[in-house]
This record gives sequence, structure tokens and C-alpha cells, in this order.
Amino acid sequence: MSMLSAPYFHDENAARAYLEAMRWPDGPVCPHCSTVNNAYVIKGKGKYRCATPGCRGDFTVTIGTVLGNTRIPLHKSLFMIYFLFSSKRGSNANQLMHLLGVHYVTCRHTVRRLRDAMETGFFVPTEWVALDRPTKAAKPKSAKTRAPKKALAAPSKE
Repeated sequence: MSMLSAPYFHDENAARAYLEAMRWPDGPVCPHCSTVNNAYVIKGKGKYRCATPGCRGDFTVTIGTVLGNTRIPLHKSLFMIYFLFSSKRGSNANQLMHLLGVHYVTCRHTVRRLRDAMETGFFVPTEWVALDRPTKAAKPKSAKTRAPKKALAAPSKE
């Protein structure tokens, strides 16, 4: 069975359930007051409300993460993370745009956020993402981009 046939790459609810199980193994954790498993589901996609009387904050599984404040569907975001960090030579926003059917600017912004998070250590991919750093292919130097050759200085006559 291929990794790409996993249900969280194809279904929004499966992706949300996968992230919730990964991020909150003991139940939802309120990012406002850090209360564990004291929240209830409210209307909307995976939205929770803290049941602590002094807090009552709304939150989702993506709040405070690289995937927060994005309009990309969660299953496409998970696929983007997998594809971006598991390909041997890396990938770019143009490839992801064609694979996912998302606008180029959106892909470029998300790829930049993910790479920045990886470099700062804020985001460490887990079990299904290889930790190899994507490499950039070396570009051959053309005559126009090479540094100019230094002219040999003529010996001075003194």
C-alpha cells in the first residue's frame, strides 16, 4: 500500500482527525489557558470551545502551527508537507500548483512558511516525512554569469 493512498491525503475530515490524534493524544488542549481535554465541539470544521469558565476561547487543531491561518484544505496541506520534504531533489511551488490545483502564489507562500519553520526548528516533520534537506540542483555557469578574468598587470618600469 502506497503512502499516498492514506485517507488523510484525500479527505478533509480524515486529515483533521489524523492531526488531532497526532497533536492531542490526550484530548484537545486549549492554546489560551492550556487546559487538557476540557473542550467541546462547536459548529464549524473541527472547531472547539474551551469549557473552562474563565477562558471560553475558540480554537482548532491548526491554531499556533504553520498550517494556521491558511485557506488551503487540510488534506492538501498534508500532501504538500509530505511531497515537499520527502522528494529527493526537493520541489517547488510550481509543481505543487499543478498537483494540488491551488494558485501559485498560495503554494509559494505555504512552501516558504514550511521551509522557514523547518530551518528555525519550529516544525519537525514526524513519522511519514523524511528529514533529508532538499537540495538545489547546481546551475551550470554561462559565460555571462562568470566572474571576469583579472587582467595580468604589466611589470612596472622603475
